Amino acid sequence: MPRIVLADDDDDIRRVVEMGLTASGFEVFAAPDGEEALRLMREKKPDAVVLDLMMPKMHGFAVCQAIRQDPQLKDLFIVVGSAKAYPADIKKVKELGANVYMQKPHNLKLLAQTLHDAIVRRPGSGSSGSSAAPVSGTVSGPGADVFQVKFWGTRGSIATPGHQTLRYGGNTSCVEVRSGGTILLFDCGTGVREAGIALMREFPKQPLKIHLFVSHTHWDHIQGFPFFAPAYVPGNQLSIYSLRGTDKGLEKIFTGQMDSTYFPVDLADMRAEFKFVELEAPVQIGDMKVLHVYLNHPGVAIGFRVENAGKSVVYVTDHEPYYRLLGDSEQSRKLDTEIDTFAHDTDLYIREAQYTEEEYPSHRSWGHGTWKDALHSAHAAKVRRLFLYHHDPMHDDETIDRIVESCRAYMQEQGMKFECSAAADQQLISL
Repeated sequence: MPRIVLADDDDDIRRVVEMGLTASGFEVFAAPDGEEALRLMREKKPDAVVLDLMMPKMHGFAVCQAIRQDPQLKDLFIVVGSAKAYPADIKKVKELGANVYMQKPHNLKLLAQTLHDAIVRRPGSGSSGSSAAPVSGTVSGPGADVFQVKFWGTRGSIATPGHQTLRYGGNTSCVEVRSGGTILLFDCGTGVREAGIALMREFPKQPLKIHLFVSHTHWDHIQGFPFFAPAYVPGNQLSIYSLRGTDKGLEKIFTGQMDSTYFPVDLADMRAEFKFVELEAPVQIGDMKVLHVYLNHPGVAIGFRVENAGKSVVYVTDHEPYYRLLGDSEQSRKLDTEIDTFAHDTDLYIREAQYTEEEYPSHRSWGHGTWKDALHSAHAAKVRRLFLYHHDPMHDDETIDRIVESCRAYMQEQGMKFECSAAADQQLISL
């Protein structure tokens, strides 16, 4: 992965840019000041650096000058970003060696493309020389994106930490969807622990109101809940939405998993204010409307669709196409079409794709499908972007890479036009 050192003293901006570049395929090393940035450059040997202009300890002007005077760093590709847009400042940073000046707040797509183009063009690894012309870019103000979607857990069945799952991640299901100041979480597998830590860091003193939608209560979709830090903070509000279980209510299920037989802390010891909602109809939360649909999975399972301002995100995990289980018939086709209709015309389709075609026969009736099932559903639903999800615990990073390659080759053969990627932990998407 291309390496980037990112230096900015604004915690929020640094976090957003770091997540955006990480989602675009870069390995990012972040620093809060110019001095720390220089230390990281010498240690990590990055391909490029993104600098704020006004930073403590060493401002961007001084860092640019230090880079060009250091024999080990002098060929590094430098992007300087600042809310300052004075021609004299732009001229000065160029004189001191910056390749590109961008006005903040950053246009993350333009920034990622600029870095990618510079690194691809550089003459050999470890050298970031580039003759790229200066580029300036602006984005509209905060809240310009209708949705921010972040994957916190993308693995199915059981968490799989280790060196073989570093890129796509080993945490089980959890996806964050934001619109404005409203925070939705979908499922609370082991990924919800890191989501909770991030939320506590982002809002250290502000009470949180979080809406958690649970597709079903199998272990891999709820096992992170006892480790969700915001649930222990007085003043926080946590609303949990799902269907009633097959033989017990939703609140009883969550209370039961924290029984002393399984866990040393009771649900009653969590200090946040809880509200359990057994879904019967669409839910309106601020400007967002959340709909649900039944999925084909042992027990009771549902998928979700979030709509706002003409955009939508669909989350369909743990689903075995009906034609796979029941055979190809008018009834099974009708049921499968209902799922496709639910996802129709969505901007982002998060769809379970646990097995390959070769693996499926030995797992028939387990409640999961294949990557081809995900592709055909996305094509029928006319979606714009598909993210393969709920990766099998036996699939390491290289296996998922091969699955994505197979998907794209199959899409080309079949004339499918949407974008297709594999979801990865910590990945951020803006709509």
